[in-house]
Amino acid sequence: MEEIKMITLNEFINKALLTKFKDKGRDYEGWDCYAVLYLGYKDVLGIELPSFIDDYVNAGNDKASRRVIHDIILAQKHFWIKVEKPQAFDVALFRIGNTETHLGLMIDKNRFLHCEKKINTVIERIDSMIWKNRIEGIYRLKDNNG
Repeated sequence: MEEIKMITLNEFINKALLTKFKDKGRDYEGWDCYAVLYLGYKDVLGIELPSFIDDYVNAGNDKASRRVIHDIILAQKHFWIKVEKPQAFDVALFRIGNTETHLGLMIDKNRFLHCEKKINTVIERIDSMIWKNRIEGIYRLKDNNG
């Protein structure tokens, strides 16, 4: 059985900031916004989330793709609880246009890590001019017992 080596949040952030955008990417060679969450949970918390790699064509490059991603997010919301006070590993859900299709991984109560095609992986403030009016909510993975 292969031993899983966990890393710290800071180690994850340092690796993440070197990662470029790649449509449907799921590793540090390249990833989309969901993979930031996917690998953060896997590598730091040891929690395996679904990859959804076969569930969409591209990372929201067109209206049809954004609709599919939105539907995936809606179908998964019952695993998450909306919270008012963000903390590390909560997930920020943002609207792109009128559709909730973009995710960011909170790294503390004010900042999130995310990836987009034109900017690659960056850290931004949740209350920045770009994001404060796009946020739909902050979500925390429900406890397996609840």
